[in-house]
Amino acid sequence: MAIKACEICGGEFTVKPYRALTARFCSQACGGKWHMENRKMPNDHKIGNSYRKGLSPTNAFTSEQVSGENNPKWVPPIDLTCSMCERIFQTKPWILKQNKSVSGHRFCTDLCRVTFMRGENHPLYVGGAVTYRGRGWIEARKLAVARDKGVCQECSKYVGDSISVHHKIPYRTFSTPEKANQVDNLICYCQSCHIKLEPPLRIEP
Repeated sequence: MAIKACEICGGEFTVKPYRALTARFCSQACGGKWHMENRKMPNDHKIGNSYRKGLSPTNAFTSEQVSGENNPKWVPPIDLTCSMCERIFQTKPWILKQNKSVSGHRFCTDLCRVTFMRGENHPLYVGGAVTYRGRGWIEARKLAVARDKGVCQECSKYVGDSISVHHKIPYRTFSTPEKANQVDNLICYCQSCHIKLEPPLRIEP
């Protein structure tokens, strides 16, 4: 280790050999004090770091002087019409380029976007659930659930009014919905048992 004398406080300190020629101060505090007293800044700055002295630099400016149209990089906003509420709103060109909309739709708020992107307007919409079984299906379903008391007829699990109602003879084999939806042709199954009887269709690639 090499022994050096601090240029500010005069105290001795040790450094590794590779810093023997360059080390000048015993601590960051002494190094900072030297810079405050001796370092000169260009552009008419005061000696040392003005901010650390509690002073404002001579070329200080306020945020109002460089905000809005005063900023050299300022660009005017673009007027757009909300696809949901049809209200006119403004946005910057770079935001318009970065946030690419779906099918050219633009929205003034997230609420308008969420409200609009439902059902058929959603790009991933493939149609709603096909649960309609013709006229009288709702009443026939209620009768089947009441008869079976909301209990799965396969595993005896109680589900309640939301239990799945299954056609014993497939609905598609009947000529009319009235014949298919006869209560004697309906039976209640829980979701697990219903899937085992009617597994989801698989589309071959």
